[in-house]
Amino acid sequence: MSSIACVVTAYQIPKRLVENYIIANDFQNQDVRLYIVVKKGDIIPAPPHITVIEIPKQKIFNIGKTANVGIRRAIFDGADIILKTDIDNVISAGVFEQIKQTTVKKGFCYRNWNIASLRDLDNPILDPKTMGSICLHKDTWNALRGYNELLEGYGYDDAHIFKRALISGLDIKVFFDPIMYHITHASGEKHNINTINPLKRKENLKASKTNWLDCVEPEKWGII
Repeated sequence: MSSIACVVTAYQIPKRLVENYIIANDFQNQDVRLYIVVKKGDIIPAPPHITVIEIPKQKIFNIGKTANVGIRRAIFDGADIILKTDIDNVISAGVFEQIKQTTVKKGFCYRNWNIASLRDLDNPILDPKTMGSICLHKDTWNALRGYNELLEGYGYDDAHIFKRALISGLDIKVFFDPIMYHITHASGEKHNINTINPLKRKENLKASKTNWLDCVEPEKWGII
């Protein structure tokens, strides 16, 4: 049976949101190990099924680098399948069941269904644009060398790796069903809201929308 891990980044995210995520996602009963990547010094609850990874403070928040640290650690610990998702997502039982089918040749991505709170699970609203979750086999993560760490800031990192996975020949699709819930939050609770979306960094041609697929990921991906 394949070992499954889930990786989320909680870099400078309010402790309350992290606690809510742990409560909302039943990883222990799903036999999934959770990896949470935080800024060094951040203190969050860590039940036995959770591995907390501290990274140094970043001058500019780098979602790709941060996620890669967690993914690489999960692979080192023996995980065969790694789902990277967002700290404000709630993973349905259907998603947990589907990602068990992940192989070297097959992966999964998920659109978000927005809810205001856990009380609204019966009334989610589809976000047709946002994709914050991707599940790949460990060998695929290694072959792609994780997320592109040139994409400083946040945003479009999942779309980028999805397109690279497609180009590599992987059988991968974006799913609306099963549901990946997304708890909407106030803008003030957005982690590192002052970080820069890479599409707005026109001075960095390598990280621009038109050039990002040409970037080759370094062998050192995910190494601090």
